[in-house]
Amino acid sequence: GINSLHIICEKGDPSCGNAVSLDQVRDVLNNTESAKSLTSLTGRVEFSDCSGFVNLVGSTSDGAGPLEEIEMAIGEIHSTQKIQHLHDFRTKCLAPDACENYFGRIEEGELQGGPTVHLPFFGNKKALTDSVSTVEVCCQQAEKVTL
Repeated sequence: GINSLHIICEKGDPSCGNAVSLDQVRDVLNNTESAKSLTSLTGRVEFSDCSGFVNLVGSTSDGAGPLEEIEMAIGEIHSTQKIQHLHDFRTKCLAPDACENYFGRIEEGELQGGPTVHLPFFGNKKALTDSVSTVEVCCQQAEKVTL
């Protein structure tokens, strides 16, 4: 299987500017050796509900994952739920010393700017106890943090 997947943008393709969701990546990798060998995912990837991706690529007893490099648009973060989903992705799919680069958006097929973090988050604040490291990463890479 492949080790590195970089999703590029062919400028002549009208769908080039569209983001590729983690579910779409999962669908491509499903039932392939690459689901177990992938160590780098970069390019115009956008974070979304990732439970299917985590189940396929995440660290499991059958030797899947973990990713050593991720490059992904995560957009705006308003809620504890989004932090928890991102934390689940980070803890199950990334190596402990993974290179993580998060962006705010995808424009014309290219990752642009840092994420925007809106504090305080809405939702169950107690649920953030286990996700502090993810909050820190998001704030460190943020283009903008609002209070």
